[in-house]
Amino acid sequence: MENNVGENNVPMNADSSEIKSSNSLEKDELSLPPGRDETTVLVQDNEGSSRTPNLEEITAEEMSSVLDPKIRLVTLLRVLLVSVVVALTLMLPDQHSEDGSPLARSTSAVYLLAMVVYCASALYLWVLVRYHGSRSRIGLIWTQIGIDLVFSLGLTLHTGGTESIFSFFFSLAVINSAILLYRRGSLVVACLSTVFFGIVAFIETNPSIHEMVATNWLIPTNLYQHAATRTTIQNLGMHAIAFFAIAFLASYLSEQLRAAGETLQAQKSTILNLEDLLNSIISSIPIGVIVVEGSGSISFMNNEALGICGTDLPDVLGKPVANLFPDLRHIRANRDKAGRVANEITSQVMGREIRLLRWTITPLKGTHDGSNDELLIFEDITSLVALQREMQESRQLVRVGKLAAGVAHEIRNPLGAISGCAQLLKSDQYGGTPSPEQDRLMNIIMRETDQLNTWIGEFLAYARPKPPDLEDIDLLQAVRDSIAVLKTDPAFDSANINFEIKGFGPVGIRADKVQLRQCLWNLVKNSYQALGETKNPKVILSIDQLSTATASYITLSITDNGPGIPLSDQASIFEPFVSLRKGGTGLGLAIVHRIVEQHGAQIRLHSEPGSGATFEILFPAQSKQEIEKMASS
Repeated sequence: MENNVGENNVPMNADSSEIKSSNSLEKDELSLPPGRDETTVLVQDNEGSSRTPNLEEITAEEMSSVLDPKIRLVTLLRVLLVSVVVALTLMLPDQHSEDGSPLARSTSAVYLLAMVVYCASALYLWVLVRYHGSRSRIGLIWTQIGIDLVFSLGLTLHTGGTESIFSFFFSLAVINSAILLYRRGSLVVACLSTVFFGIVAFIETNPSIHEMVATNWLIPTNLYQHAATRTTIQNLGMHAIAFFAIAFLASYLSEQLRAAGETLQAQKSTILNLEDLLNSIISSIPIGVIVVEGSGSISFMNNEALGICGTDLPDVLGKPVANLFPDLRHIRANRDKAGRVANEITSQVMGREIRLLRWTITPLKGTHDGSNDELLIFEDITSLVALQREMQESRQLVRVGKLAAGVAHEIRNPLGAISGCAQLLKSDQYGGTPSPEQDRLMNIIMRETDQLNTWIGEFLAYARPKPPDLEDIDLLQAVRDSIAVLKTDPAFDSANINFEIKGFGPVGIRADKVQLRQCLWNLVKNSYQALGETKNPKVILSIDQLSTATASYITLSITDNGPGIPLSDQASIFEPFVSLRKGGTGLGLAIVHRIVEQHGAQIRLHSEPGSGATFEILFPAQSKQEIEKMASS
């Protein structure tokens, strides 16, 4: 695992001994101890893996939460060790012995050093409380280590020099720096400890310097005899080696602890992310999930289950599942060999609504306490079953429609024969001229067969729609051609109707010419029949453009000035077999609606009683290039 510390993100492996290069010492000094709650801060790198952040990447609050516990611990240990030194000093005699015992000398200087450490430690703790969230923690650490080195120097000078039993305080300073600042900081402190210990050795081996220090620093001249230079150098070398060895060992252990903490934190983060993902999935799936304990009480329900039951989780936790679904006990007894149940039942949910639920019940695996928990998965299929029933009914209606179309087609053939026979009987080819009564009856037969034939034709057009043969056409020209044909039809020949065509051209759409003409025929015929006894009857056909936020349309409107359509009939006007005219088939507008839908268009009705009616067809607009191409052709 890599411990990325500092700007360069240099790997710090267990066996690495190199010092990472960085623009700032502080960037490599930030330590992140293990643990999730208050002492570990991790960030995500570009590859999505967790790593130790740089100093610039964390807030002052996070820095305080990382370093304050360590600073507090090191401060308390420092106070404890200094207190031990003071206690040892108090146990020594106040007089100078003839042999010049080092531990019996300069007690006042030791007390002074201890007071400095106590005051500094109290100041450290006050700063931690007073300036919580400040980014000055690194400076505070170096101040502590500096005072530790000065204390170690003074204590060593007053208790035997290079042979002092308290020279290990230099090593403690190195260990403290390894805990707080890791390898780079510990190596710097090891160098400083070597320098400070070298000062002690230099004073020992130079009588003039020793006399001056003894006079000014309250060190008795007989504190220790001038040691041989060789012995002093050996002590200095051994201590220097020890300082650096301790620095490497302590920093290695500290970094291993940090790496283990980061690994643990990454694993915790992964587990938490997976837990959040699982909770999100369980809460989002459109299937009810219930966990039932062996006693039958509910221990978990997801959002879908709560929504189906119409309740909240606190209201059902610990309650028997039978309170929610009384009918569930009937299917829980029918288990397979694996203990699972799959069934569909009509359940009364919460004693209120009857719903059709599809249940799957299975033992909950993965529990380590030996409990007999169950996982209940259910889905409300009431709407699905209703939709399936509607689809089945629709398929049956389609089959009936096909059968009816076949029957209508078969009826059409004898209708032609009946009409032909009536025409022959009406003529004088068989038995002379018919009587007036016979002539009247023959006219009824011919009229009714024609009407029935028309109805069958419209029914077949609706029941057996042909797919449109789409092509690029000019809508304006198609309307003009259709009106010209309509005017020649006997049904409109005697009607005094004013047709107006309003529009601009060319107007390009994709449509089937034959079906478009059929639409116009039915709509104009519907308007003509609605005019009735209206004075100055008028039918206006207008073409326009309509643009919305999402699409553009070409509109074809057929407007009449008749009595209009009642509001109560407008919603069902396009349904088959709905006719507002006596004797109408009720299929004309239904055929129009079917053709419009097959063209991917829309049809709307605008009508107010007494103000006429407007049928508006919205065709998808073509691009400008397609219109120009059609116009040029």
